[in-house]
Amino acid sequence: MAGGRRQISHGGEVSGFTAENDVYPDEKTSVMRLPADGIGPLGAPSSFTQAAQSLRGGMVFRRFTVAARGRTLSVTAFYMPDGKIEQFLILPAD
Repeated sequence: MAGGRRQISHGGEVSGFTAENDVYPDEKTSVMRLPADGIGPLGAPSSFTQAAQSLRGGMVFRRFTVAARGRTLSVTAFYMPDGKIEQFLILPAD
């Protein structure tokens, strides 16, 4: 329970990136946080472009390429028909 609401949490790290995910099942909502010790040191992106889009399982899949401080990241997201994000991942692309 968090603030009187049911909450399921999970966090982890890989390749120098950390993430925390909180799911609130009663609200059918999920919140993902990328703490400053994850991608924060890369600073503001120098570019953020959509690289792909397709349909999958009733959702829209989008892949973005992000450049920041000499690094390239791949950002993928699955969007539900109502516009909510089902899944959001950030991975090193280089």
